[in-house]
Amino acid sequence: MDLGDDLSTRVDALMDGLVADLKRLTAIPSVAFPGFPPEPVREAHDLLVDLLRGAGVERVERLDLPDTAPVVVAEVPPPAPGAPTVLLYGHYDVQPPGDEALWFSPPFEPTPVEGGLRARGIADDKANIIVHLGVLRAFAGRPPVGLKIVLEGQEEYGSAFDDYPPTDPDRFACDAMVIADMGNLRPGSPTLTTGLQDPREARDLLVTHLESLRPFGIPLTVTPGDTGPGYEPATDGPAYRAARTALREGWGSEPAFVASGGSIPLVNGLAEAVPGAEVLLFGAQDGMCNLHAPNERVLFSELRSAVIAEAAFLREYAKTYGDSATHADSAGARHE
Repeated sequence: MDLGDDLSTRVDALMDGLVADLKRLTAIPSVAFPGFPPEPVREAHDLLVDLLRGAGVERVERLDLPDTAPVVVAEVPPPAPGAPTVLLYGHYDVQPPGDEALWFSPPFEPTPVEGGLRARGIADDKANIIVHLGVLRAFAGRPPVGLKIVLEGQEEYGSAFDDYPPTDPDRFACDAMVIADMGNLRPGSPTLTTGLQDPREARDLLVTHLESLRPFGIPLTVTPGDTGPGYEPATDGPAYRAARTALREGWGSEPAFVASGGSIPLVNGLAEAVPGAEVLLFGAQDGMCNLHAPNERVLFSELRSAVIAEAAFLREYAKTYGDSATHADSAGARHE
């Protein structure tokens, strides 16, 4: 289904339903940390399965790993031989709310704010999952590319899934990936994250600096926490060319390329499993959304633009993939 010039109109017609589903999803306290009940995590998983099936995805499976919340793995076959396959990633677990006295409203009661909604996990990462859902609905379940949809339930705490993809590469075989666990530097400014800096190196430098301070001659004992690995994708392939066009369509201006100080542990596992696939990081978050902090929020304008951008990316990538001389290398990584 090619939406052509009707894409923004189609997305506008979907927004009320997408916001309603975002409220349903964020009302579930799906915290996958020790000490929190597992039932809400399973409830969020089951809701996503229902939403995907309702959007026309027939093949929806559950991946279970030891001591890991269930992973939703869904697939939409390519519409024609030779069409590319894109993996869409997100996570449905959230950070603990922290001190609820610091919140302006209960963290798991989605609450209107100017231009958006406030709730724990609404930006990180449930709005980005709703973006994937919106794209499926915009194409009436028939996108112009094949899709593999991976929604994990224990990203924030970490799990065996971080290292799983290289052990099962066929499951994740694709030509490009959209890792929707990122967003823009600021609202309205489209951003492609092209580097996840190595937090381990930054952490060690900080520890060395703090230990050298010795305020008033008192030595400091600094205990470093865990970190995730860094990652830097190639940005000169057909998927990035399509993404630049798509983000410009979604937000109305040229996208910026930035590196992030955070890390997404699964990205390295996916890149190892499918080394020929291009990896894109963008989404509906923004630098002012308070992720991992009290009063986390998402803006409806960012949600709308992200749906348009992701749908436009699938459309543009489908058009340019077959004409690109570079697609042969990534096609070999699909194990077809």
